[in-house]
Amino acid sequence: MKSRRINILGFMNRVNDLFYYPVVGRVNSQTVIDVFDDFAEQMTVPKYSSNDRYTVVMMDNASIHTSKHFRERLDDWMTG
Repeated sequence: MKSRRINILGFMNRVNDLFYYPVVGRVNSQTVIDVFDDFAEQMTVPKYSSNDRYTVVMMDNASIHTSKHFRERLDDWMTG
């Protein structure tokens, strides 16, 4: 039996709260968009939201981060 790949996408804040998203199989732009949507929603929870601090996400130039579909959603996440 061939095992399936498990990818873990995640975000960590300054106090080491980890937001992780296990994905079985391939990760594509839609997968990353879904993860960002969920993470953005989590940032509205009072425990994590703050009017005096920004949330910064650093990404590499992977094709899933530079796809047209992904870039079209950036403004949605940046305006909160």
